[in-house]
Amino acid sequence: MANRKHIRILEQGVEVWNQWRKNNPNTEPKLQDADRLNSNLQDADLKYAHLGRANLQDANLRYADLQSADLQDTNLKFANLQGADLRGAYLQYAELQFSKLQDADLQGANLQGINFNEANLQSANLQNANLQSSYLQNTDFQNANLQSVNIQDARLQNADLHCANLQNADLQSARLQNAHIQYANLKYAKLQDANLQYAGLQSADLQGVDFQGANLQKTNLQGANLQGANLQGVDFQNADLQGVVLIKSQALFTDFSNANLTGACIAQWGINEQTNFTGVQCDFIYLGWDEKKQCPTDRRPHNPDEIFAPGDFARLMEQARDTVDLIFGNGIDWQAFLSSFQDLQISGEHGELSIQNIGRKSDGSFVISVEAPPTANKAAIERNFQSKYDAELKRLEASYQTQLQLKDEQIAIYRSQNTNMTDIVKMLASRPINVPVNVETTAVAENQANSVQQEFQGPVYGAAGTVQGAQIINAQPPQNCSTAAEVQILLQQLSATHPSTTTLEQMQVAIQAIEQIENDATFKANVIAAARGGLLEGLRASSIGAIVAGAIEGWLKA
Repeated sequence: MANRKHIRILEQGVEVWNQWRKNNPNTEPKLQDADRLNSNLQDADLKYAHLGRANLQDANLRYADLQSADLQDTNLKFANLQGADLRGAYLQYAELQFSKLQDADLQGANLQGINFNEANLQSANLQNANLQSSYLQNTDFQNANLQSVNIQDARLQNADLHCANLQNADLQSARLQNAHIQYANLKYAKLQDANLQYAGLQSADLQGVDFQGANLQKTNLQGANLQGANLQGVDFQNADLQGVVLIKSQALFTDFSNANLTGACIAQWGINEQTNFTGVQCDFIYLGWDEKKQCPTDRRPHNPDEIFAPGDFARLMEQARDTVDLIFGNGIDWQAFLSSFQDLQISGEHGELSIQNIGRKSDGSFVISVEAPPTANKAAIERNFQSKYDAELKRLEASYQTQLQLKDEQIAIYRSQNTNMTDIVKMLASRPINVPVNVETTAVAENQANSVQQEFQGPVYGAAGTVQGAQIINAQPPQNCSTAAEVQILLQQLSATHPSTTTLEQMQVAIQAIEQIENDATFKANVIAAARGGLLEGLRASSIGAIVAGAIEGWLKA
C-alpha cells in the first residue's frame, strides 16, 4: 500500500519532492495503488519508487527519473514520458496506450506484456529491453534503438519501425503484418516463425537474419539486403523481391511461387529440389557481387536491353539445385585442392560428388563447379571442403617454406605461377586419382569471321558461388592459318594414336601436344604469334584443344 506521507510530500510539488529525495537518498518511495497522483511530475526524482498499480493517466512525466522504478500494472495512458529515464524499470503489463515516449531511455527495462498500442516511441532507446508478448499495434518506433531487444510473440501489426535499429533483436513468432520496417537495421535478428505478411521491408538491412519458417507472403522487400540470411522454409508467395541481395543465403524448402525476383543478386545462394519457383516473375538476375564496389555483377541475360525468354529462369534454377561452386579468389593450389576433394569424396558424407566444370575468371580467380546429390547439404559441403583445403594448404605451405626457403610473399608468387594451365594438366594427369573426376572445359566455336555469337547455357551456382554460363565471344580468324592448321593436325594425329575418351586421357593427349610444341622453339614462337591472331578461340572448340589453349595462354603472359 502507498505511504500517505510520501503522497503528501509529492503533492507539494516537484521541487519539494526532489529536495526531500536528496535529503533521504536511501528511501524507496511507496506510491503503489495511489490514485491520480500529482499530474505535473516533470523532472521528478522517482528512482526506485514503488508505483505499481498507481493511476498516472495523463500525467506529465517529461524527463522524470524513473530508473529501476516499479511500474507494474500502472496506468500511464496518455502520459507524457518524453525524455524520461526508465532504465531498468519494471513495466510489466503497464497501460501505456497513446503515451508519449519520444527520446525516452528504456534500456534494459522489463516491458513484458506491456500495452504500447498507439504509443509514440520515436528515437527512444530500448536496447536490451524485454518486450516479450507485448501489445505494440500502431506503435511508432521510428529511429528507435531496439538493439538486442526481446520482442518474442509481440503484436506489432501496423507498427512503424522505419529506420529503427533492431540488430540482434529476437522477434521470434512476432506478428508484424502490415508493419513499416523500411530502411531498418535487422542484422542477425531472429525472425523464426514470424508473420510479416504485407509488411514493408524496402531497403532494410537483413544480413544474417534467421527467417526460418517465417511468413512473408506479399511482403515488399525491394532493395533489401538478405546476405547470408537463413530463408529455410520461408513463405515468399507473391512477395516483391526486386533488387534484393541474396548472396550466400540459404533458401532450402523455400516457397518463391509467384514472387518477383527481377534484378535480385543470387550469388552463392543455396537451393534444393523443394525450393519452389512456380510462377516466379524474373526479367533478369545477377550472379556475381563486387565486394569493393558493393554492387551486383554478371547480369543474365548479359545484354542490358534483353530480358529472360520464357523458361530461361526455370532452366537456370534447375541447374543450380544440384551444384556447389567453390571459389578461389586468390589463386589455387591444385595439389591441396585434389587432396582435399578426394578426402571429401572418399568420406561419402555428402553422397557422390564429381567435378562438373573448372572455370577461370577474367580477374584470375577460379570457380570449380561440383555436382552433388539434390538432397545434399550444400552449405555443409562448402564448409567441409574449405576446412580440409585450408588445413592442407597450411601443410603444403610449410613444406614449400622448408624446401624452397621462401618468404611469405614468395609463396604468393609460387601459387600464382602454379595456376598455369600447363602445370594444372600435368598435375592432374600424373596424380593417381581413385575417384571419378569429370572436368569440362566450356568452349564456344565461332566459324564466321568478325561475328559475335551469344549462347545461353545457364550458369552454375549454388551454396558456394557462381560460374560463367552465357558467354559472348569475339571470334577473329587466325592471322597465321598455316600454324593453326599445323596445331590442329598435331592434335588429330595424337588423338588418332592415343585413347582420348575419358577426361584424363584427353589431358594426357593435350600434355603430349604441349610438350611437342615446347620442344620446338620455332614452332612455339609461331604458335604464340598465331594465338595473338585468334588461334585460341579455334582450339577451344574441343576439350583437348581447350587444354592446349590454356597452356598457350600461359606462354602469352610469360
